[in-house]
Amino acid sequence: MLSELRISNFALIDDLDVSFSSKMNVLLGETGAGKSLLVDAISLLSGKRADFGKLKDESKKALIEGTFTFSEDFIRTHKELEEYIEGNSLTITRVLLPSKSAIARINGETISLSSLRKVAEQIIDIHSQQDSSLLYDEKNYLSLLDSYKSSTSNLNKVKEEYSKVFKEIKELQKEKEEFITSNNISDKDYLEFQVKEIQKFDIKENEIEDLNEELMSLESFEQIENTYSELEDTISPNSSITFSDLISKIRRILIGFNNSSLEEQAKKLSSSLEEVEENILILSQKYENLDFSPKRIDEINQRLFSLTSLQRKYGKSTSDILEALKRMVKTLEDLNSYDDKLKEFELKEKELDSKVKVLASKLTSKRKDLALSLEKEVNSELESLGLLSGGFKIEVLETQMSSSGQDNVSFKICMNKGSKFISLKEAASGGENSRLNLALKSVFNKLKPYDTLIFDEIDTGVSGAIASKVANKIHELSSFSSIIVITHLPQVVARGDSHYFASKQINQNTTTSSLEKIEGERVVIEVAKMLSGDELNNSAIQAARELISSYKL
Repeated sequence: MLSELRISNFALIDDLDVSFSSKMNVLLGETGAGKSLLVDAISLLSGKRADFGKLKDESKKALIEGTFTFSEDFIRTHKELEEYIEGNSLTITRVLLPSKSAIARINGETISLSSLRKVAEQIIDIHSQQDSSLLYDEKNYLSLLDSYKSSTSNLNKVKEEYSKVFKEIKELQKEKEEFITSNNISDKDYLEFQVKEIQKFDIKENEIEDLNEELMSLESFEQIENTYSELEDTISPNSSITFSDLISKIRRILIGFNNSSLEEQAKKLSSSLEEVEENILILSQKYENLDFSPKRIDEINQRLFSLTSLQRKYGKSTSDILEALKRMVKTLEDLNSYDDKLKEFELKEKELDSKVKVLASKLTSKRKDLALSLEKEVNSELESLGLLSGGFKIEVLETQMSSSGQDNVSFKICMNKGSKFISLKEAASGGENSRLNLALKSVFNKLKPYDTLIFDEIDTGVSGAIASKVANKIHELSSFSSIIVITHLPQVVARGDSHYFASKQINQNTTTSSLEKIEGERVVIEVAKMLSGDELNNSAIQAARELISSYKL
């Protein structure tokens, strides 16, 4: 329930702090006293865009804050709110600043307006005489029907199966379109030419890079030769003794340090000299194996030059060219098997199409069964509100297949015997509109109740015995949701559990609206005024007492 509402500097309200009950809360008072301002304020808590013209004092901020306290049942059936609920409550705050900017918060944390709407739409439902979202928007009808008894109808399981297959069809169709687009059969001849162009060079893995490295090595051979000669002159300055002989002699001498304090160091030096000797030998062998050939340089240059045409078209590196070849060969393979692949797509598509049609028919069948059950329940509600028995009908018509099935759902109404069924939008007058909405809410709010339902003068155009029926129906809804109702009907006031009187005062040329909770005899007096047209007399008071007592039985 909306357990506490705080409002400051909003329209005619200076400061207001009011607590509501979990049952049927009735707001009454003269027209213009400020009752609907409370609805405007609560609308901001539900995510409505701010109207900065509502700032009472434009130099100060306006604050609207509502604390909602939830039952265990509500928390259990609204898992999507778990991250926002602290304990068993949640606080929504809207702040309107003089700078014409607004802030939205949940439990003190700032959130976007769209995020607020997603949360609030699970909690609050504001229902007014002008409310048309449920009745007039046909886009809602399919989801309303599907939500009806969904836990017991097995509809959701069929919907999931259908949705899965429908998604598979769409993905297959996309894949097929991409295959057709990327496999243009007219490109086949050119692809074959490109493949042959690359293949004729018989290019090897990493060939361009290896040739360039070899060329650099060959072109630097003269420098290598001079450097090696200098090394030889240094390590073997004369022919009488080689570098190896010198190393061997030193290592023999180092053996003389055995069994002395220098033995360990001598052994390390001997090992290092051995390693130096091995490396010099390896370097010599590699030098002797070098094959310097001007002819080979010419061969490499010619090969690299011949490959430049491939590099211009397919990439600078060998891997670029070979990867391009691989892609083109694969594309040619696909083109060569184009007809077979296309036939494969079409067979799969036909198989899925047959499967999805069966599931769509199952969905239609289940929806038609649900429609009959929902018709019966809504008609019962309409009859209890004094409308034509059997005057509500649901049509489930097959249409183009979509992600939700092949069904278009239409709600029809017949207001008078002998009249034809027409759309709700065409049919409802003011009072009938209210009762239609009330009947539908009575059905659907039982499925997944809102925490708080707000009715803003939806009883307009209702009187007499029908008013009592409306009052009873609104009170019946308070078994599932906390109700806040603004009314001018004595029957609705008499049926309420808690009562609040709105009034306005003029002080120093300023009009201020206030709200006070009233009980007992004060409620009787207000109902009596409604019954007698503000002329209080004993008969009216007695009638008011009797009316209130009749609802308490």
